[in-house]
Amino acid sequence: QNPVFLAKLGFIAAGLINVVTAHLGPYRHVVVWTVSAPPRAARIHALVSLSLWVSVASAGRMIAYF
Repeated sequence: QNPVFLAKLGFIAAGLINVVTAHLGPYRHVVVWTVSAPPRAARIHALVSLSLWVSVASAGRMIAYF
């Protein structure tokens, strides 16, 4: 088993969990957001999401080397 592949699967699972929690949490009230200042929870979900999907892509590139 390739450990990087397993890490990639873990990143994908974490990304999907993040999407679900974002849609059940701050995204439910998107109508009342202001453009200049989205809620802190939404910004945290965005940062986590970006980090996880970059990690998925990086792990995918690293699979060939392990």
